[in-house]
Amino acid sequence: MKESQFQIKVVKWLRKHGYYVFSVPNGLHVTDVINIRMNKLGGMTNGISDLIVLRPNARCVFLELKTETGKQRKEQALFETIVKSMGFEYRIIKPSTDWKELHEWLK
Repeated sequence: MKESQFQIKVVKWLRKHGYYVFSVPNGLHVTDVINIRMNKLGGMTNGISDLIVLRPNARCVFLELKTETGKQRKEQALFETIVKSMGFEYRIIKPSTDWKELHEWLK
């Protein structure tokens, strides 16, 4: 399963279970220099998590999606370190993730 297909599955599952989830499109398919520069000036940042889940009591959870063999890139690991140092939650989700355990963790 491609990561994009997995992301659709995760978003559907989260929304079905009442979670407020969204992604931040980060210009991944922008290839020309002018648009890359404009996106970066506008806030595009490498390594941002694939999904953000908002929970009650000002809880914000960052989810990085990977295929079973996928690995975090250096920028993604840095983003994880930054958000965790600020007290936010971050988790890497793969197709083999236990959905019940994920549901409990997000509650």
